[in-house]
Amino acid sequence: MQAVASKVALALALAPLAYGQSTTYIVDDSGGAGVNFTDIGSAIAAASPGDRVLVRGGNYAGFTLDKALFVLGTGFVQTGDVTVTGIPNASVAALASLRTGQLTVTSCAGAVLFDSVVATDTPSGILNSAQYDLVEVTACRDVRFQRCELLAPAMGLANWNGATGLIVIGSRVELSSSRVQGGRGGNVPSSGCWDGNLGGKGMFVLNGARVHVARTSVRGGDGANGTPLCGSGGAGGDGIWIDATSSCVVAGLSSDVIRGGARGTPAASWAPAGSGAEIFGGGELRYSGATFLGGGPSASDVSGAATLAVPPDPTLEFVGLPQAGNSVQFLTNAQPGFVLRLQQGQVPLVVDDEVVEIERLNNRIRIHPLGLVPNTGSLALDLTVPAFAPPGWLRIFQGYEIDSAANTLVQRTNSAFTLVR
Repeated sequence: MQAVASKVALALALAPLAYGQSTTYIVDDSGGAGVNFTDIGSAIAAASPGDRVLVRGGNYAGFTLDKALFVLGTGFVQTGDVTVTGIPNASVAALASLRTGQLTVTSCAGAVLFDSVVATDTPSGILNSAQYDLVEVTACRDVRFQRCELLAPAMGLANWNGATGLIVIGSRVELSSSRVQGGRGGNVPSSGCWDGNLGGKGMFVLNGARVHVARTSVRGGDGANGTPLCGSGGAGGDGIWIDATSSCVVAGLSSDVIRGGARGTPAASWAPAGSGAEIFGGGELRYSGATFLGGGPSASDVSGAATLAVPPDPTLEFVGLPQAGNSVQFLTNAQPGFVLRLQQGQVPLVVDDEVVEIERLNNRIRIHPLGLVPNTGSLALDLTVPAFAPPGWLRIFQGYEIDSAANTLVQRTNSAFTLVR
């Protein structure tokens, strides 16, 4: 990996919020000096849009975030189920460094950012094969998962199909440097004739949704085994399933794997292994770089119409701990011979200018020229978070791949962001 430019302080110009006018609340389930609240929900109720909620390590009840707040973990923070809803237009809500249960994001006109969030949960009650989704995003304009793990658990009881790792309904979602996993189908009783339960889909993309997957692995859940003498194994879940009205862009390296789940035993023709990606009707998949694999010898790597991006779409990763004074790095992978630059902003945007496939995802307050992409295909930019950056200090980056000979934009990367805590 070639490093470009010396370490420099990130520009603070045009800050979107007057940080001196916002309030920071401290949450600690153990209480103590300097602590404002012992639970997250009470802090959210007291806070005003633009405030910060810093959560110290501990175990907390689930909560609903319905304001433009930043909820930032500062230790090992475990919560119950989380809902983010009603974030208004031209505002930003963010959650970082949390471990949650089921996660629901719904009806948000503003941007919702997740960094280093792990979602995993075991549902309660008997579902009787009903649909269960670990993470659901519905009717949202701009939701971004960075360095997150959305891991549907293996179901332990009979009559439970595997959970979907992430379902996106009528929303735009971006995933970068993340991992998504559908759940394994639940076990069947040891006696009687039972077919194995189905593995859950890794990602379900529906109702006009658009998803950008960058440097991210997605796996469908395995089907459960049936009873040996008279049952059949359950079908494996697809890695990514795209309906006829939706689209998905997948970009990455060969180490980023989109894989279907294996089918259970005994094998049955009607219960196949999952496809790496399944595209229906007029659904669209644009892909490059990442590896697609079916969950078994007879399963499709990609089933349905798909377009290979030529040249491969570039990607951007954020590496490091975003704390004041720390060094961080932005890693890019792009086509050798093109020129690359990073655009830095502080406002998340989604602007489809119809110039290239990937939308413009931030405003511009600074350009970082990285230069010519070498034969390795990789460039890195090292930066230092300013020592004065307060919790919630946000900067958003997006790479621009330029054909210098024609002086034209070839393609944009996904976004990546620093969110100080």
